Amino acid sequence: MGIMSVPMKVLLCILALSLSLSACAKQRPPARPEGPEVALTREAFRVLTSLKEAYEQRALKAMAPYCTQEVFEQIKAGLREFDSAALSFSPRWVEVESLNPPLLVVNVAWRGTWQRKGRSLSEEGMAVFQLRGSPLRVSRIFKGSPFVHPQ
Repeated sequence: MGIMSVPMKVLLCILALSLSLSACAKQRPPARPEGPEVALTREAFRVLTSLKEAYEQRALKAMAPYCTQEVFEQIKAGLREFDSAALSFSPRWVEVESLNPPLLVVNVAWRGTWQRKGRSLSEEGMAVFQLRGSPLRVSRIFKGSPFVHPQ
């Protein structure tokens, strides 16, 4: 028999394995604090999502806090008849033009399906939203508004 017993060899192997694994483990760099641009971008996405959800439910009063009066009137005037709507937004690009006062331009690819009297219509496009103020509100829709469909 050898000098070391079997349980001692097993213990030594486990210790060597744990030391080698801990030496190989990488430390994560500390998380950087979120900058104001990231916080504004998150808020812009929240505003656009809330506006979209209110539109899908045809809840005009629920849309008002997320846009200026001018944009609200444009959406209301362009609102078409539908029984149900399902929109999906995929943000493509965000430009933070100013931090104080907040001003952002958000490019969004959208896809929508509207139901009316048993018929289904699908459309897609690219919209450019301008958001400004505190709290952020949609102050302009430059092109491709999903809120004036189906055409």
